Amino acid sequence: MSTIFSGAIPTNQAGFGGTIGNDFIVNHTGTVDALLWYQPTLLPAAVRVTVGLYDTETAVLLSSAASVAPLIAGAWNSVALPAPIALTPGKVYRAAAFQNQQIAWFGNMLNGVYRFASPFTVMEHGGRTSGGGALTFPTFFTNDAYAVDVNFTATEPCAPCPPCPPTEGL
Repeated sequence: MSTIFSGAIPTNQAGFGGTIGNDFIVNHTGTVDALLWYQPTLLPAAVRVTVGLYDTETAVLLSSAASVAPLIAGAWNSVALPAPIALTPGKVYRAAAFQNQQIAWFGNMLNGVYRFASPFTVMEHGGRTSGGGALTFPTFFTNDAYAVDVNFTATEPCAPCPPCPPTEGL
């Protein structure tokens, strides 16, 4: 399994809530079975975080799930999606999380395009919508990478075909 941030600790935290997220592209076929977010330590842990995976081309919510308490402060938390979601290489997806009390982010990671190690080739934009309520489709407006991640499993390539039998003497 792979994640975008590989467990790195975000460099910034703030004591306000909203929907945060990141756009990303994968270069292998595979599935996402859980979304992760970094739970800051500024305030008592949020009681519940709602996560969602979007298709950015159509703005369709592909799947969402809600966490259950207790959350672990100062750590990456995760919530499993109801079913794994198949991703198409080269397509832009958005992982988002609604956090009602606090958010975390990596500052100035994205200068136009930020390149990650395989299987994630590009992550564009970071962003936040403020205010309360349910998970909403975020509007992205900064060059920060918000601390929302995916648990991605690449599909194994098929085994090479065996060599063809000799054709001489037929």
